[in-house]
Amino acid sequence: NDATVQFEPLVNDNDQIATAGDFSEAFGGTSIDGSVYTFPSSAEVWGGFANMNEAMYPLSFVNGGSISFDASVIGEANRADIRFRLEYQPHPNIDPAYDLDVVIVANADKWAAGNTNEYTVNIPPQGSNTYSSLIMYILDRDVGVSINNVVVNSDGGDISPVDPVDPVDPSTVTLAVGDSVDFETDVAIESFGGVNGSIVNGVLEAVKESGAETWGGNVVAKGFIVYPLTATDTLMTAEVHSTVAATIRMKLELASDGNQSAEVDSIVGHTGSGWETLTFNFAGTDAIGANFDTLVLFPNFGVAGAGNTYQYDNVTFAGGVSDVVQPDPCAVEADQSGILLVEAECYDPSLTVGDLATEGAVGPGGNLGWFDPAESVSYKINVPTAGNYALSYSVATQNSGVTIEVSVDDVLTDAITFDSTGGWTTWADQTGRVVTLAEGDQIIKLSMVAGGGNVNSFTLTPTTADADDAPGAIPTYSVTFNVDMTAVDTDPTGVYIAGGGFGNTGVLMTDNGSDVWSVTVDDLPAGQQTYKFRNRASADGNDWGGFEDPAGLIAGGCNTGAYNDRYVDVVDADIELAVVAYGSCTAEPYVAPEPAAGITVGESANFVDT
Repeated sequence: NDATVQFEPLVNDNDQIATAGDFSEAFGGTSIDGSVYTFPSSAEVWGGFANMNEAMYPLSFVNGGSISFDASVIGEANRADIRFRLEYQPHPNIDPAYDLDVVIVANADKWAAGNTNEYTVNIPPQGSNTYSSLIMYILDRDVGVSINNVVVNSDGGDISPVDPVDPVDPSTVTLAVGDSVDFETDVAIESFGGVNGSIVNGVLEAVKESGAETWGGNVVAKGFIVYPLTATDTLMTAEVHSTVAATIRMKLELASDGNQSAEVDSIVGHTGSGWETLTFNFAGTDAIGANFDTLVLFPNFGVAGAGNTYQYDNVTFAGGVSDVVQPDPCAVEADQSGILLVEAECYDPSLTVGDLATEGAVGPGGNLGWFDPAESVSYKINVPTAGNYALSYSVATQNSGVTIEVSVDDVLTDAITFDSTGGWTTWADQTGRVVTLAEGDQIIKLSMVAGGGNVNSFTLTPTTADADDAPGAIPTYSVTFNVDMTAVDTDPTGVYIAGGGFGNTGVLMTDNGSDVWSVTVDDLPAGQQTYKFRNRASADGNDWGGFEDPAGLIAGGCNTGAYNDRYVDVVDADIELAVVAYGSCTAEPYVAPEPAAGITVGESANFVDT
């Protein structure tokens, strides 16, 4: 069986642990060739490289830490910017997360012979936060960067637990009415979605880069400032500088659980005339009485980045109340033409099946993500007028053969099938059927049948056209999967078929006694189903480790989609798939090509104390 490379931590003189990173997984269309990492122009804006040395997790930085590495730009470019990001767990359970400072990597050919480009980026103290996901991004497209010997220096000791009697971190500050965050002293700033934030001359400066996500923004002092809003003190204010008219959104949340949150737009939008004081009313939201300890600011929320710069100062717990009622971002109300727009992320959690995620903020600018086969979401909609309505859907995917079924009050009413739109956030409109709806409350359910993708929104447009016939139910079949594990060490928890339409937990396979594992999955709908084999059970239903290396799948051409999953086309009969070797498209184990000259694979890394 193949040996597993072990990364042995070494203790530095400063009592920190130095552990080697293993950035061998590319995602979002990025590429790895030996030690050269590239962010192609065709890759998604969120494409990067994940550390696969899971033995180093969880990482803690109570006293701070650092990441050091050797790097050089390859080719004609003079430089490239790279950035590391720490996340609580792999997507979607990423909070708390922290973006390290950008590192400028030079071209070694521009240096004198014999010099090497060695870099270190510091990690400020992270309090009690722990991280089990480390990601590396190259920010310049189509520039190859050779990166080696990535070493993470983290705390060697355990984190002291919070006092269970008084669970308030002694370093936190609770604001009183009138208190402000003025950015005159260092405040931890985290950036996400392409909005690069930093403190410049006593203000928070946020650059919403060209192409940045509609929901990009900045986190301020995560977990260290408490905002004690009450029913009689619901207002926050902020001084905001902008040269363009913009919607500024503020969010308050709990650092330990980002699902506990509330977010509102300013009562009056920014006019683009320089410094303006904006007011944010949290009345009627979950922020009241919750003592949320994290503040997030979204510049020009709901609009993709165009390279504009925004500045914030004096974020103030203003207190008091306002007569202005904040609109519900999930409200479904007919416009002047009677059109009903439903934001896909505004589903009813009590009627949801599966492990879905809201990407971005709830309301305009957000979307329903990680929508996989066998999952469904439902919406309670009040139809103001009985009649016929034309359905339309805004969707995105990198998969083929995606099929979504739509039911109204549990009656199959519509179905759409589509292929890749070009990216997970490359939205395309799909036209559905004309359906007849009664006046009053309806429950509309979207069920992902095959493929998997994201949904931004769907609309119901009044029409005088006749109603279409309802679609027929999609037939289902049984598929038997077989994998030969003899070339690898089989994990004691077993082998699973998981990922793609089978979710994180997946389906446990059965050993036939010779380390060939099989499972028959019934009721798979016709269409393309994606999956991988996984050599262990899921740790908690959220981790994405233990899957077969996609290199062999790519080399053999049996991969599909951004995650290089295996696939099977279910057509019109039960199927038994041929036995394949783990990590290979055939019955023969995949053998990686010899590395390029000068690159040594599998040798222990040597660390020098500094």
